[in-house]
Amino acid sequence: MSFKINFYNTYHPVTSFYKDIIPPLNEKGTSTCIVSSRAIYRANREALPKHSLSSEQHIFSPFKSADSGIKKGIIALLYLIGSIPAFIISTKPNLNVFLTQPPLIGLLGFFFKKLFRVPYICVVMDIYPDVVIELGLLSRNGLLTRLLKYLQRLSLTNASQVIAIGDCMKRQLIERGVHPNNISVIPNWANNKSITNSSTSSPLPELDDKFVILYSGNIGASHFFDDILQASLRLSNSNRYHFLFIGKGSRRKEIETFLQNNEISNITLIPPVSENELNSYLNLASIHFVSLRNEFDGLVVPSKTYGALATGKPVIFQGPSTSEIAKLLIESKAGSVSEIGDIDNLVNQIQKYGTNSEFYNEHSTAAKEAIDNVYNQNVAFEQYWEILNKYKPTCINQ
Repeated sequence: MSFKINFYNTYHPVTSFYKDIIPPLNEKGTSTCIVSSRAIYRANREALPKHSLSSEQHIFSPFKSADSGIKKGIIALLYLIGSIPAFIISTKPNLNVFLTQPPLIGLLGFFFKKLFRVPYICVVMDIYPDVVIELGLLSRNGLLTRLLKYLQRLSLTNASQVIAIGDCMKRQLIERGVHPNNISVIPNWANNKSITNSSTSSPLPELDDKFVILYSGNIGASHFFDDILQASLRLSNSNRYHFLFIGKGSRRKEIETFLQNNEISNITLIPPVSENELNSYLNLASIHFVSLRNEFDGLVVPSKTYGALATGKPVIFQGPSTSEIAKLLIESKAGSVSEIGDIDNLVNQIQKYGTNSEFYNEHSTAAKEAIDNVYNQNVAFEQYWEILNKYKPTCINQ
């Protein structure tokens, strides 16, 4: 009898979860099956290495890509529906692992557990429906909201284990009824083999002599850009500082509009880059910028922070001082924290990194050490394996 785990998420997750967790599981003799939609969320994603113990099961989608909200909704619904017969006709696993997409997907785990006695784990990377509520798409106390919160509680409290990606998120889950002893915290990480502090070539050589403030990743609704754009305006008379934004998302239009309304040349906005190019682009940064709106504290943890730190560059985080990223940067001394609305402090932090080499070097060294010692794929896998291994059938040779 083999040890088999099914992993559920609409698309290959935007974090390096599958790439860094699945292959070492296979090396330990664990059979894995990734159940995902045929639709693609992000193009140019690197395929997982082939392994005899690794397989993928694709759920029907009428669309090739999720490039609109309507398409995402249809893909998510078809994924939820299609995952049920796919599970029934397949060889039953010893464990199901559910990630965050589509929202409330852990309900499948609840039903599979009741009907087929298969235990399940929920890996919570965003807390739904709370994220949708904070976006203003659901009322706080409406009938639908109360129903969704009931279903959320049902799926989480019946899970064999819940994994949160931060202590702040753990506190949020406890408030929603999950027992503290049933929650493990495993933070996100960076693969320090694919993201390093060096690059063979510069993809934007015109920025080689600039002090580059880089934002790379989803330019989404939970992030905040007003202050960093104002900071770029204040520093526009200096030929030294340049702001580079890489990505797409619902708030990208804000940056485009800002560029149209202000005649400045110290901002570059480009679309997402492929995984093969990512290390080169991340190494353009002199410092990295990450942001989170106050209302999303504990509901979302910006995973882009870990890739930024892997380049050995300091990170300026603008958002709640109580958040997971703020705590990480303060404790590791790998960056600085600025409250939303404090543009003066944000500008001062940028200039301090740009002019104080001792301060800059201290935080750069700490950034790389944080990844090499704590937030890397090897540490993360061992933490996951300690949990997953508990569900291995006892008749399998250890």
